[in-house]
Amino acid sequence: MDRLRRRRDNNEEDTELEPEIVEPLIDPKIQKLSAKKLRKLQMKQQKAREREAREEMWREQREMEDRAIDKRRRQEEKEEEKERLLEEALEQKRLKREAEEQADYEKRKVLFTVEATGSVQEELDEFNENIEEFIEYLKTEKVTYLENLSVKYDMRTADVVERLQNLLEDNRISGIIDERGKFIYISKEEMLNVASFINRRGRVSIQEIARESNKLIDLK
Repeated sequence: MDRLRRRRDNNEEDTELEPEIVEPLIDPKIQKLSAKKLRKLQMKQQKAREREAREEMWREQREMEDRAIDKRRRQEEKEEEKERLLEEALEQKRLKREAEEQADYEKRKVLFTVEATGSVQEELDEFNENIEEFIEYLKTEKVTYLENLSVKYDMRTADVVERLQNLLEDNRISGIIDERGKFIYISKEEMLNVASFINRRGRVSIQEIARESNKLIDLK
């Protein structure tokens, strides 16, 4: 009887020590899939995980790029501000220099004007003296070749002619320039003789007056 009881107790202990086998929980839907469809599903899930990983990587990369761009932009703004301040300083320096140069120019201009006024007056006096000498020479010589006047007064022949014409127009001298390149000075009395000749002849040319100059004008 005791032997039977011990055997029963041993059987109960053996039953308690046997490990419990737990079957893994598998989605009933997956259990129904064939091996081919299961591999396809696993590949699809793998691609989804890879896509999510790539998107995460791209997102992180974009964030890094955005941070780099923002940092570069802030650096550029600092550089631009620094450059702007430098340009303002240079501009102020330039304006100050120009103002000083302008002030110096105004001072020099006043001094130059005073000096120039005296210099111009001196040149004008010298010119007038030269003109008076020129006129006196014409009166003394009576008949003067234009080339001789050009050499004597260091002038071009064209300038000699222009001066003679100006003096004639201003009534400072009287006379004629003949066709042979001579100037004949004629006094007021001699001009009356010429006027009388013209009145007698009527219409007369400069060439005719020049040809009659020996008779009308005292050339001694």
